[in-house]
Amino acid sequence: SAASDVYKRQKSIGIIGGGISGVSCAQKLIKSGLFNVTIFEKSRGIGGRLATKKIRLENQNLQFDHGGQYFTARHPSFQNLIDNLTSKKLLKFGMVILL
Repeated sequence: SAASDVYKRQKSIGIIGGGISGVSCAQKLIKSGLFNVTIFEKSRGIGGRLATKKIRLENQNLQFDHGGQYFTARHPSFQNLIDNLTSKKLLKFGMVILL
């Protein structure tokens, strides 16, 4: 079939780690149509440090999202985003966001 012919022409790539970088990389490679991608992750699921944790507390099921402890803005486009959010007071350094 045509689909299996495309699959045979694609190169296979393995990505180690299913965190945000690994998943983003896999998405770009898959969208290019040139690669078959396999993500190798040691944990039970993908997400790396970005995850939704579920707990039971006082007869309530609670869930919360958490992510990386910090980030750096070295790329100019990311720095522009951070500057924009900071100027609109949507982000400030040392900020703890509770939703």
